[in-house]
Amino acid sequence: MKKDRILVVEDDEDSAQVLMAYLNREGFEALHVADGMAALAEHARWHPDLILLDVMLPGLDGYKVMSAIRQHAQTPVIMVTGRGRYRPADQFAALWCRRLRGQTLRPGRGDGPCACGAAALAQSDSDPSTGTAA
Repeated sequence: MKKDRILVVEDDEDSAQVLMAYLNREGFEALHVADGMAALAEHARWHPDLILLDVMLPGLDGYKVMSAIRQHAQTPVIMVTGRGRYRPADQFAALWCRRLRGQTLRPGRGDGPCACGAAALAQSDSDPSTGTAA
């Protein structure tokens, strides 16, 4: 069975480790890069099914990365941000995903990055024109 591929684009090493641990534990094939240029290169090489994309990146920010990807692909993207008040690393991933297919995801109720990623992947499977899932 093919594992869904998720590209994690996150420059904060602690946050990336938490996300990678969640995704690997849940059976996703995940790859981590720490900057926008590496994200573009790995997207072209690896063809992920979903991208968890940090907004604040060194070099190209997340918005520029997504814009570049949208020129040639419609890979679902969940924008990741640590802006605002501090959130514990094991909960903030769920807060990045506000609504997917009418379902609100809430931390502390089992809605972590894997639930968010699974919802985005399910949405992209049913609607190939899906753009950003956030």
